[in-house]
Amino acid sequence: MKGPGLRIRHDVRRVFRCPRCDRVVKTAVDVTAVRCHCSEEKAWMRLETPPKTVRILREAPPPLPEPDDPGPTAADRSPTPAVGDAAQPQA
Repeated sequence: MKGPGLRIRHDVRRVFRCPRCDRVVKTAVDVTAVRCHCSEEKAWMRLETPPKTVRILREAPPPLPEPDDPGPTAADRSPTPAVGDAAQPQA
């Protein structure tokens, strides 16, 4: 099951905050100004700048060491018999 990670990560809405009552409103991108209805004067809400996100880069893992002894090659290995190929003792 996938979560809402992608939707939250790429939130493209604008955030407005009222300077009087600190009410927060998230609107679509095409909205440029919003008025708060907290008082008779209907104050203009201020556009908040989104917080800067810092991408943390992980360091690359160290390279694997080169083996001193490469081990047996395919030519050095003896073939193993299959299960049905083994000689059965005769009684």
